[in-house]
Amino acid sequence: MGDEVAEILPKLLPESEYISEQNIEIDRTTLRADLVYNIHYRDKPHILNMELQTGEDKDMPIRMLKYHIGLYEKHRKPVISMVIYPFETGIPESPFQEESAEEILLTFHFRVLPLWKLDAQQFMRDHVVCMYTLLPAMKGANAPMLEQAVEEMKQRYKEPQL
Repeated sequence: MGDEVAEILPKLLPESEYISEQNIEIDRTTLRADLVYNIHYRDKPHILNMELQTGEDKDMPIRMLKYHIGLYEKHRKPVISMVIYPFETGIPESPFQEESAEEILLTFHFRVLPLWKLDAQQFMRDHVVCMYTLLPAMKGANAPMLEQAVEEMKQRYKEPQL
């Protein structure tokens, strides 16, 4: 998300505001979150964990729960966990529940953002240039639209950033 995280995050998680980056190792053995940020969500401090997933992973809810607990333990703030899927694939259902016979032991709510279901036309109509690099993954994207998006990006960004 680079330098535009502050502009992009409210588009992906309405009512959120970027504070600072927190991309850190959670467990120094093998667990590393993709994108972790300090944010304000509904006017309260939170941690946002965003995982990028390109394919189906049946264990994704458990992996997200590990990140969630690790981040909560470290920061002692509410954690919003979100999986972003750029390509059409099987996606997990939220909430994840751990059950024992008739009893629910744990319920874990996470968010799923399938980019392919977002309307590319809407981002173009609203000129949300910071989201244009994600347009090819969105519904309704086509070659003329992407050419227009590149032209708008050229107007907004200088050569090294572009």
